[in-house]
Amino acid sequence: MKINTSENGGRMKPLPTMEIKTDEDGGSSSIEPLSWDLWLIIAIGDARDLSFLHTSEKQIIYRDFKASNILLDGNFNAKISDFGLAKLGPSGHLYVKSNVYGFGVVLLEILTGLRALDTKQPSGLHNLVD
Repeated sequence: MKINTSENGGRMKPLPTMEIKTDEDGGSSSIEPLSWDLWLIIAIGDARDLSFLHTSEKQIIYRDFKASNILLDGNFNAKISDFGLAKLGPSGHLYVKSNVYGFGVVLLEILTGLRALDTKQPSGLHNLVD
């Protein structure tokens, strides 16, 4: 995935679940799993991004917070991507709590090394949150 940014020569990587596959190697080889320190940096960056959205003059409800919508620059700084579903302010059934829940699911993925939804898991274990 290539995103134009002023950071790291315009290159960003999707958030990995267990290992990173980079554009540079065609996604065919893997790099060492991330250390807990890097995962912590990523989680804190995610929290800061959501906090920024929630505390802006007009709250922004992201609506689609998940691991695949988090990009990393060359220093593993997290950036939220894909704002297609974002909405201004709480409305109807959309609240900041929805984003906090999504953040919790991503944290659970980081802690367990499992995907939120994985049909390759045994029956009854497809959904990590259940």
